[in-house]
Amino acid sequence: MRNNSIKQWLSLLVIATMSIACFGYEKAVREFKEFNSASLDGKVIFMEGTNGYFQFQLDNDPKKYGCRPVSADNFGISFRNVAMGNNIKKIPYADTLIVIKKGRTYKYVFKKFEEQGKK
Repeated sequence: MRNNSIKQWLSLLVIATMSIACFGYEKAVREFKEFNSASLDGKVIFMEGTNGYFQFQLDNDPKKYGCRPVSADNFGISFRNVAMGNNIKKIPYADTLIVIKKGRTYKYVFKKFEEQGKK
């Protein structure tokens, strides 16, 4: 009897974990599509990041956008250090974010969502 109860709980845990993972994946795809199609040109007023994934908001747009920016030509300078409080520019479907900080330009690239799991 006890074995069946443990199996039922484990099955429920596996199903719940898979459901959460699927929901998270769909949310990430949706967020990336919004970011990728957006035309961005404004000052960063909000930013938080985890494991290289950053969400940010600009002063002229109520939406929060998310991506995994990687330094294109900045010798590895973190996006977090450069972007907060500075201007970001991106045209729709471009693969480069441009950050302007004190007159200096920093470029960041990001992989398309479909490519993020590939190495």
